[in-house]
Amino acid sequence: YNHWGEHKIAAALRAKAIPDTTIAAALNAIGNDEWKDALMPEMKKKARLLKADNHERHNRLIRFAMQRGFSYSISEQCVASIEED
Repeated sequence: YNHWGEHKIAAALRAKAIPDTTIAAALNAIGNDEWKDALMPEMKKKARLLKADNHERHNRLIRFAMQRGFSYSISEQCVASIEED
């Protein structure tokens, strides 16, 4: 589940019939900083490839992260960090 976010991992585990309580306990053990650390390198790679204006680039990066199962708040924090650089 490398480079997957919390929501995508949970969906994959539910598809394997793992109980929701077990999934929740496992995912709660992972902190927000760890999710950001997993997302940032992938998002930086994607940002280098995009040739859009700032608004469109922002939206595409958010969609990119959310398609990989990351929450909106984590996605927004990572995009803001990239835009600061």
